[in-house]
Amino acid sequence: MPNEDFPRDWDIEAEKHKWYEQLTDGSKKISPFHGKNFADVFIYAMVIGFHKKLRLPIKKRMSSVPFSVLKDMEWVIRAIAVSETGDLKILFNKRDIANIAEEYANGGIEYLYKLIFTEEPGEAYKRMEDELKTLLASQKDSESPISATSLAPDTQDRK
Repeated sequence: MPNEDFPRDWDIEAEKHKWYEQLTDGSKKISPFHGKNFADVFIYAMVIGFHKKLRLPIKKRMSSVPFSVLKDMEWVIRAIAVSETGDLKILFNKRDIANIAEEYANGGIEYLYKLIFTEEPGEAYKRMEDELKTLLASQKDSESPISATSLAPDTQDRK
C-alpha cells in the first residue's frame, strides 16, 4: 500500500524490553542513555545492528517506541532501508521500512547492552567512542556503494 503512514508505535522484542529499561534508567549513571527515552536506544541499536549485520526478526512484539519521537531520525531509518534493499521503491512502503528498522534494532540491542554493562574495566562512554572509531575506520577503508562522485551528474555528456 503506497504512501501509508508509518506505524504510530514501533515494536521491540518483548523479552528485550528490560534492556531498554535498564539502559534508560535515570538511576544507572553508568549508561550513556540514563534519563533518555527508548527512541534514543532504538536508533543506536538499529545503527549498530545494521553495521554489524545483526538483523533479527521479532518473535513477540511489544509496542514501545512512538514514531513521533523517532521523526527527527527518519532520514537514518530511510537510508538504512534503501541500503538494505538496494531499491528506492522501499521509500513508498513505510511498513516495510519500519520492519527493517525494528529488526536491526532487535539485532543491535544485545550488542549495545553488553557494550554498556560489560564486566570489562573502563567507562561505557569510552567503549562507545572506541566502537564509533572502529566503525569510522572500517568505513574509511571500504568503498562506499554511494559516494559523492556516484551521485554527481555526468558532465561529460553535456559537451
